[in-house]
Amino acid sequence: MAVENKIVRKTQRTSQVSTVLSISLVLFMLGLLGVLLFHAQRVGNYVKENVELSVVIHSEADSLEILGLMTRIGGDPIVKSSKMVTREEAALTLKKDLGEDFINFLGYNPLNNSIDIHI
Repeated sequence: MAVENKIVRKTQRTSQVSTVLSISLVLFMLGLLGVLLFHAQRVGNYVKENVELSVVIHSEADSLEILGLMTRIGGDPIVKSSKMVTREEAALTLKKDLGEDFINFLGYNPLNNSIDIHI
């Protein structure tokens, strides 16, 4: 009888430990999933807010057409901000990014005016 009681107690203790471990593991996994979902939503919002589009404008467009286009783009509710980038500004930025003067190499500025749009 005493040997049977020891076996029953040992079996109960093993099942109690495995139950506590499995419940703890499930709760840990649910917490980890919640944290991942929370951060995924924040990353998604960050990516959505930092989408930038560049509208390259034909070199023959005059300033009135460009201003009209900027007004129409800026009036759209999904546009966060818009900025006009001139050929000269684009050349300076590209020169800084490349680390060398491409205009001297090519002999002219191949870049066009553009409008940078943040959605």
